Parts: sequence; structure tokens; C-alpha cells
Amino acid sequence: MGIKEGLSINEELKIKLWKKSENLEYTLKVNEWEEGNGKYKPNKIAIVADFEIIPNSQEFSLISYFPNPFSNLTYIQFYSPIQETVSLEIYDLHGRIIVPYQIINCISGNNKIKIDAKNFRTGIYVGLLRAPTKSISFKLNCIK
Repeated sequence: MGIKEGLSINEELKIKLWKKSENLEYTLKVNEWEEGNGKYKPNKIAIVADFEIIPNSQEFSLISYFPNPFSNLTYIQFYSPIQETVSLEIYDLHGRIIVPYQIINCISGNNKIKIDAKNFRTGIYVGLLRAPTKSISFKLNCIK
């Protein structure tokens, strides 16, 4: 029996991300490969078509906001350990609300919010994602 190399569909790869003083651990799960015959092999071409990031923590957390910088569209992905109602607001640097208070009925697990930014101007924005137990702020950069 030889040594297995690579990552196949539905296999998980644990990665660690450090953000300021936080030490967060996530699991990256490949759902579908675009190229690479369904496997990643060292020094070969493999392109992931679909994946998900699963926080190993069991608390409300922001996973990503991508693309950032963005032009007309961006996505905010977050994790909720339970089904709950969260809210989202986006402000410009003058404190004006650009995306008014939105209520999101999220599921237990990964959630994704699509932000239509066609009417945004070039600049930096602050997002605020609120759950009943925690609030998370993040910076968005719009380039037109």
C-alpha cells in the first residue's frame, strides 16, 4: 500500500488563520474540482470549482466577504451555530447608512448574503453584522 497524496472530493483540509489577536481554525472542504481529475496532486494543476469553509468554533462568526475590493457585487459569508435572526447594515465613513437595516433569517451553519453595490461610490465602507449574542464589524472597499 503506497502513500496517498492529494485531496479528493469531500475530503477536508484543516487550515489555521490568524487575524489580529484571534486564533481561528477552519476546515476547508472541496465539493467539486474544475481540473485535476478529482484530486489534488503536488506539482500538478488542480483547480477547485466549489468549496466551503467551515469554522471549527461553534459560535457566530464572519467567514469572509469576497470579493474585496469589489465593484458592483460582493458576498458576505458567516457561520451561525443555530437558526436565528441576524441583521446587516453598511455605512460609509461619514456614518451614513448605505445598506439599511436588513433582517436575515439564517440557518444553522454557513450563510451567504449577496450585496448589490451598483449604487455604491468608490470608497471604504463599514459593515455591521449582528446576532443576538454578538456583533461583528468589517471593512469593505469599493472600486468603480
